[in-house]
Amino acid sequence: MLEGPRPAVFALPPGADFPQELVRGLCDRMALGQPEDMARVTLYLNTQRMRRRVTEIFTQSGSRFLPRLRLVAEIGSAYAENAVSPLRRRLELTVLLDALLKAEPQLFARSSLYDLADSLADLMDEMQAKGSRPPLSRR
Repeated sequence: MLEGPRPAVFALPPGADFPQELVRGLCDRMALGQPEDMARVTLYLNTQRMRRRVTEIFTQSGSRFLPRLRLVAEIGSAYAENAVSPLRRRLELTVLLDALLKAEPQLFARSSLYDLADSLADLMDEMQAKGSRPPLSRR
């Protein structure tokens, strides 16, 4: 789907070489514009294999600006650009774990503070990737 004054949806017949037709159609559509207009285009593709194939087709057709090629799976990461950096999160977790250790000194050894922060950050990443939510608190 192309966005603009008039959004457009395009279709191909069954059996068509989708990546080849996609590149051809995009190049035809961008032919009347400036060469750098292509660099402002973002294509969302479904697999890494499709991204490699589209890149290969673009490079075979000669020198030109290429569009940004993203995977559908990367859409969420585009919105996560404003998220806390992994290093900052680990440092914040270290501060929280340090406060916990001061309140409960027998809970774990101080020497494991940074390893625990790393483990907790990895667990949080894994839970977020799988769409897990923490359990509801019990009253």
